[in-house]
Amino acid sequence: MFILKFNYFLVFLQSVLFSCSTILGQETSNPINIQQRITNLSEEEKLSNMLGLADQLVQAYPDSSLFISAQVLKLADSIRNTELAARAHYTIGMASYFKKQFEEACQEFSKSLEYAKRKGDHEFSVKIMIGLAEIKYEKLQYDSAKIMLEAAKAIAVKHNYEAPLSNIYNNLAKISGNQGNRTEAIEGYLKAAELFMEQNRHDALAVVYNNIGILYNNLENPEDAIQYFNKAVEICKKENITTDIYNYYNSLGNIYSESDTLDKAIYYYTLVLEDARKSGDEYNLAKCFLNIANLHKKMGEYVNAKKYYDSSIYLSEKNNIVFGIIIGKMNLGKFYNQTGNYQQSLKTLREAQKLLSGYKLPEADARLSAWMSEAFKQTGVYDSALYYFEKYEHINDSISGQKTKDKVLELEKKYQSERKAREIAELQKNVSEEKSRNKIFIIALVFVVVLSLFTGLLLIFRRRAAILKEKLTLQENMELKNTMELRNQELVSKALMVSNLNEHLGKINHLILQIKPSLNAEAVEKLEILVRDLEVSLPDQAWREFETRFDQVHQGFFNRLTAQFPELSPTELKISSLLRLNMSTKDIALLTNRSIGTVDNIRSSIRKKLKLDAEANLTCFLLSF
Repeated sequence: MFILKFNYFLVFLQSVLFSCSTILGQETSNPINIQQRITNLSEEEKLSNMLGLADQLVQAYPDSSLFISAQVLKLADSIRNTELAARAHYTIGMASYFKKQFEEACQEFSKSLEYAKRKGDHEFSVKIMIGLAEIKYEKLQYDSAKIMLEAAKAIAVKHNYEAPLSNIYNNLAKISGNQGNRTEAIEGYLKAAELFMEQNRHDALAVVYNNIGILYNNLENPEDAIQYFNKAVEICKKENITTDIYNYYNSLGNIYSESDTLDKAIYYYTLVLEDARKSGDEYNLAKCFLNIANLHKKMGEYVNAKKYYDSSIYLSEKNNIVFGIIIGKMNLGKFYNQTGNYQQSLKTLREAQKLLSGYKLPEADARLSAWMSEAFKQTGVYDSALYYFEKYEHINDSISGQKTKDKVLELEKKYQSERKAREIAELQKNVSEEKSRNKIFIIALVFVVVLSLFTGLLLIFRRRAAILKEKLTLQENMELKNTMELRNQELVSKALMVSNLNEHLGKINHLILQIKPSLNAEAVEKLEILVRDLEVSLPDQAWREFETRFDQVHQGFFNRLTAQFPELSPTELKISSLLRLNMSTKDIALLTNRSIGTVDNIRSSIRKKLKLDAEANLTCFLLSF
């Protein structure tokens, strides 16, 4: 009984939280339709729906997603459903990933991958491998991440899984960019952008545009970089995507800082700083502190610059952000160079070099070598200064040059021309589909006519069957009576479920109060309207379903009763039907959302209109109709 009630609660919780995601722009489903769809689902289907909900919450609300998927995992294990358990492990892994708990995420992904390989579920395997590659990327294990992505790509291509290819191309491009392969990176980003547009994945397209902007900035092309950063911001504003927009503000701040447009740089950094502090996002806060430190250094405000460098490094070390520690110490070393503290510069840069040695980051290695060469030169250690300068020249020559810039421009022109060709092909396809739809309409019309004839014949056969049914034996009549009693029991169960629904609506209201603080004012207002609608719509809907089933079992009850007693109100008819099922006053009060006293008053009114004596039993009288 506890598990059954818990499952009902999960279903109602899903309807409400799924509606929250509608308010946040993540889905466009009607909550009433969702409730209708899940009414007759099996336990496995309900758990599957809960996992779908957890997947939707995983990025914006990883803690909530983790809680829901963990509960699903327990229930899936209890009914020994290994497929649901594997999916739950994957969702727990994603929630752990967004919480920066990479070891836990890796363990959960590995459990899912073991199941997928055992069952030969190649599509699920690709999805998990992308997640594992993301973790390796975050840990700066670029070669391992690339191997994992290439393996996932091979499976996806072999089995014609187009959906994950966009993510694979995007992640491969990120790795290539960090490894200095800019031509390969831009080619991958353009492929990813093409697929994201076809899939209408605007949030992912914005990320790609931001990454392309970073590449153009590295190629010393700030005009095109700003263009792509602004494209990313425009998509976020148009689609109401708040998750990544501050990354794009950081990018715009950086490029304006480099071009000495300091007022605009300060504007964008301030936007990031305020939001990161408000949400407690220490990852983006550390990145923003580093950018602000560089800005203060450019403005000659060295005391403030040192303070922000230290804060950025502290937060990176606190959250084990290795790349943040490396970049922070490198920039701090450069800061010491510019302020004349060359010994401290060498110390700080050597700390960064030690961390950097375990990773393949050629651009960072080139900048580090240039700054170490400068520090050695100023301290009079000319052989070391020459060594690091030559190292810088060697690395820089391998990742830059005019050929790379020309190749990038060539790839983008090719991408634009292919895009126009696809748009023309799409228009031609639409014309062809319109002709096909007209043919389908004619076929459908013929089908409807045939179906109508078939339905008419079916009704005739059913009428004949009803006539024959009247001639059944006494034993068959007894079986019919037993069936009637069973249906009455089902009606009572349905009525009790509706009363449970009213109880759960109260619990859901309490849960909504707990998640309100994480929503903005507009979302809260919409959510309150939705809950009020839910409180009205769900009970009314459940009552209509009960009334329909009651009339199927007790055919003509309402007509016979109203024919003899037309003064009965709709509410009194409703209470009369529940009394005919021999339900208690308490249950009727819960079912109709009224007090016990109100129900007693309605009973008294019914007795008066039926003109019953004080000794007469109201329920027995209604059973005669």
